[in-house]
Formats: sequence, C-alpha cells, structure tokens
Amino acid sequence: MPIENCPTSFRVMTYNIRWDVVEDGQNQWNLRKDRLISLIRYRKPDIFGVQEALPHQMVDLRMAFPAFGWYGVGRDDGKNAGEFSAIFYRSNRFEILDNGTFWLSETPGIPGSIGWDAAKTR
Repeated sequence: MPIENCPTSFRVMTYNIRWDVVEDGQNQWNLRKDRLISLIRYRKPDIFGVQEALPHQMVDLRMAFPAFGWYGVGRDDGKNAGEFSAIFYRSNRFEILDNGTFWLSETPGIPGSIGWDAAKTR
C-alpha cells in the first residue's frame, strides 16, 4: 500500500537550509529557495524540519506550505530573532499537543543563553 494511503505511516525529512548571506554568491537563498521548495513538494513529507532558517526564510517556507502548521523560535530571543530550528507538519494529520524549547547551556530555560565553550547560542 502506498504510504499516502496508510494512516499509521508518515514521511519525515529534515534539511539544513543554511542561513542567507550575500557572500554565498550563487548559493544565496533567493537563488536556491525554489529548488528547496520543489524538493520538499516532490518528497511529500508529512513532517519536515529545517535548521538555520532566518525569519525571512521562515516566511518563505510558510508561504510555500500553507497547509502546514509549524513550531519554532528564534534562537537569539526565543521569539523571532536569529536562526530557527523549526518543525513543519501537515495540520490535517497532526496537531501540537505540547511544545517547548531549551538552549544547550548551563541555563537551558533562558533564551539566547550560550553554553560551555560555544561561540553562539544553541
């Protein structure tokens, strides 16, 4: 039976989309986002995760996948600033029952906290 017809099966994928910097030249977000969106549509995941997504990249993904709900926070302030590690899900198949975020630091509940020998928030 195809996975699309099996109610207990689902497809998951994750993708480090790489943040958006002009120095990336031909790999700038505006030059690669359509390929990423096409790949996600082709693979038809029920859930997909992204890493290193800046706020404007999150907007692009939310616009490209309106049937998906999502959860994620910016790593710098726990709201909208900085990179997101977000999870998108088909809202007609899944609902968020609980959510949360923690930082890899000595103070995991403090947004933007930097831990141990890290150079950036994690």
